[in-house]
Amino acid sequence: MTTLPGLVAASGGVPISVEGRCIGAIGVAGAKSSEDATLADTGAAMLSL
Repeated sequence: MTTLPGLVAASGGVPISVEGRCIGAIGVAGAKSSEDATLADTGAAMLSL
């Protein structure tokens, strides 16, 4: 896993982009990493952006 000082890469985060520009993100934590990722992806898909 790649890390940066003070940061840890983990599943469960999805950036939200509009016209190629990141306008925010959805972050989910508390379950298995794969479940966090699935829930974040589902939330992003519900935005229909």
